[in-house]
Amino acid sequence: MHIKKHITAGISTLFLLLVATEVKAASILPDCAKIENKGGCREINTLLETAINIAKILLGLLGVIAFVMFIYGGLVTILSFGSPEKYKKGTQVLVNAVIGIIIAVSAYLIIDIVLTTLGVDPAFRGVTI
Repeated sequence: MHIKKHITAGISTLFLLLVATEVKAASILPDCAKIENKGGCREINTLLETAINIAKILLGLLGVIAFVMFIYGGLVTILSFGSPEKYKKGTQVLVNAVIGIIIAVSAYLIIDIVLTTLGVDPAFRGVTI
């Protein structure tokens, strides 16, 4: 039980560090919305840029959560020590984490397809593949 608390604390710390790095690296609002520019956003492109920034952050968080769950599922499976219940729980967590990773990658691909279909300039895209 004591090891489980340390593993949970370690995974939680890793998750928070990854999330803090992702959020710090991404700015949601465009440059024109800053205070020194007095909110001079008057173009539809700024709305699109804001939506892309929000999608990047949400999809990044989804990827981080799936990765952390993948690690957790692997640890539960390894530390099951022959217990069929824990082994089954660990493999189910691994399967769900893989599904989450597939959803995150698919979301990036769908956004790229939509932006290509709309004719958005590749230099303006927030998603690069």
